[in-house]
Amino acid sequence: MISSAIASIIVGVMVFVIDKVWAFEEYLERNFCDEFFPFFLFGTCGLIFRLGMIYGFTEFFGVYYIVSQVFATLIAGVFLFGCDEIWTFRSKRR
Repeated sequence: MISSAIASIIVGVMVFVIDKVWAFEEYLERNFCDEFFPFFLFGTCGLIFRLGMIYGFTEFFGVYYIVSQVFATLIAGVFLFGCDEIWTFRSKRR
């Protein structure tokens, strides 16, 4: 689980840059800190949510760890992208 948390932090920074520049096309429109704080907050909540799902799938339902990680990552990824679209990178719609 520690390796999953470390990988999530590294990927989180990469996803922020990709979302900002490519997905939401906001390279210089808003201050970096104004967007990174909510992104970090949602990412932290998503990490806790994902690790909890991995633990639950593996320990309570007997799902193989790697399969649990895939399902948890997909579910959390959709949730986090929605949060980023609604709150973090919202300036494009206003």
